[in-house]
Formats: sequence, structure tokens, C-alpha cells
Amino acid sequence: MTALELMEQLESGKWHPVYFLYGEEDFFQRELVAALTRRWITPDNRDFNFETFDAKTSSVHEWIGACKTL
Repeated sequence: MTALELMEQLESGKWHPVYFLYGEEDFFQRELVAALTRRWITPDNRDFNFETFDAKTSSVHEWIGACKTL
């Protein structure tokens, strides 16, 4: 899925519980994280429901652990 397709999907109100963003274009990644944050995160739940990981400095085990944390 391209970044633009994902933006359209989010605007239509359809989304998945987890996204893995990758690619060379940092601009699209930042825009998508901002769009997802606006959709999912409110100021009162931000400390509990928001995590981002940089693939260069984290492991897949950390990502999965975060997904499994309630």
C-alpha cells in the first residue's frame, strides 16, 4: 500500500490496529504517523497508548511486546 492510499483509507474511517511503515521517504512516514496519531490518540490517553520505534535501533521483539501489552 502506498502512503497516499493509506491516507485515503484513514480519511474514509477505515484502519487497522497496527501499522509498520517503511521506505526511504521520511516525509510520508512523519505525515502518516501524525495522521494515525490524530485518529487514535487523545491527550488523556497519549501516555498509555502511543509508542513509536525506529527499526535501526529497536527489535521486532520490542514491537511485538508493545502490541501485546494491554
